[in-house]
Parts: sequence; C-alpha cells; structure tokens
Amino acid sequence: MNYREVNCLKIIVTLILAQNIVLCQKVGISTSFSDPETIVIQVSPDILIEEETVNGNKAYGPRAIVFVPFKESPDGFLFFTLKEFQIRLKVLYNSWVIGKENIPGWVIRKEIMPVFNLESPNIFSKVRVTSKVKEKEVIIDLPFNYNLRLLNFFKQDIEHNKVKFHRYDCQSFTRQLVNVESAWSCDDFDLQKNKEPAVGEVVVLTTGELNFPCDENPKGTVRHWAIYVGDNLYLSKFGATTENKGTNLVGFMDLEGMKKLFNCRLHYVAYPGSESNPWMWNGYEY
Repeated sequence: MNYREVNCLKIIVTLILAQNIVLCQKVGISTSFSDPETIVIQVSPDILIEEETVNGNKAYGPRAIVFVPFKESPDGFLFFTLKEFQIRLKVLYNSWVIGKENIPGWVIRKEIMPVFNLESPNIFSKVRVTSKVKEKEVIIDLPFNYNLRLLNFFKQDIEHNKVKFHRYDCQSFTRQLVNVESAWSCDDFDLQKNKEPAVGEVVVLTTGELNFPCDENPKGTVRHWAIYVGDNLYLSKFGATTENKGTNLVGFMDLEGMKKLFNCRLHYVAYPGSESNPWMWNGYEY
C-alpha cells in the first residue's frame, strides 16, 4: 500500500468516525453493553422502520443497530444499521473491512484497522443482542452458544460465497443457530401448533395445518422459520441466498408481520428431535 492509499484510507476512517459521532449526539444512539470483544446488536421494538418485502407483501421490523468495537472512536465503537452491517461490512482476506459497492478505495484494510480482523483469537469473541426502549436497554438472554453461532454466521461471508451457500435460507439460518444439521424438511423437529414460544425456541410459519411427516401431502406448507427473542420479536433470514441474486438479509420482526410477509395463518413451535444431528452445511461445519 503506497503513501497516497494510506492517506486516503485514513481520511475515510475519519469521515466514518465523524458521521458516527454526529449521529450519536443527534439521535442518542448508544449502548451500555459494548466492550472490545463484543459486537452488540441493539433492537428497538417500539421503532418500526425496517421495511421487508416478499412477493409484493410488505411489513416492518424494528430498528436494529450494530455496535462494532473500534478503539479509535471516542465511544469505543462504530455503529451501523443491521442491514448496513450485512451489506457494507464484509469478510475479505480474513479481515473485517468496510466497503461501498463498486467504488474502488472504499475499503479499510487490516493494515489500517487490524481491530477488524475477525480471525484474531482475542477479538470479537461474541455477539450480544439487546433490547432498548426509550433509555432502558436490557440484554436478551439467548442461550450462550446462539451468540457464538451468530458471530460464525457473519464470518461465513455468504455475500462472497454464493456458490458454496446456494439456497442457504431462513431454515438454514435457524438450524445453524440451534445446531441442527441442514435439511429441506421439518421431520427432525417435533412441532406443536400455536404454542407460545420461549426465548430461543424455533417457530415455523405455515399456510395451514401440517401433516406428519411434513412432506407427505400436507394441507398447509411451511413458508418461514425464525427464532423467538422476546417482546414478540423473532430473528430470521428473509429469503434464500442464490448465485445470481444478492444475499437476503437477517432481521427482526413480530409474528404478525412475518405471517403477512409469507401469507401464513398458523405457527408451530419446533423442538429439535432427540436424534437430530449437529449443524453442517453441505458436509462442512461452521
């Protein structure tokens, strides 16, 4: 990297920091749970601004802000919306970099920001999900391994590995978080209709009643998989990754919003079966 590139990247870092500082002061975006090893995903259930559209159906999810540790920032972090985090922050050359589509130079390389190297053993060891309403922020008490698996999901860099992760969808994402092998059926789960889920449990949305096994002439079909995180909010991936299209992103939404998006009437709480295998994708563990 030559002198001009270094100066250019330093200017970009400065601009991003300035933007973050102004927004923090203007709209009060902050978190009480940031530390040098933890990426914080903060959900605001009372601020419904994240639009999702599936097959012409539209619904809104809550604001979700991601706080990324960055020691050069006065607050100790940079922040992005969850969508920006997935679209603009990508894992390249074993580094966490900030990029902007089709504009050469909009990359902060590990030579400038080694803190963004996700592969370092002592950096970014976990993801923490919180809920913030007005000024009160609390930790969403997901099972500990869910947070680690969520970090691993981001590190997979599906956007740059569309061939490897072709057809990785809402079911794949859910199975990865609960550590159940990838499959295109729900037969390795025990389903209970219209039961209230507990935090961390899997929910399957359907167009109607299911027969069992799930793929034997059901009256309804499974349209969506999600994980309940509390406050009537669910974490899921809105669509499949394909080789020819952009990656559909992970986000939060309430049950009614998801039913509207996917034309569903019922939901089932899905419990991994006693004989289910641990998570693998096309023969690989992640």
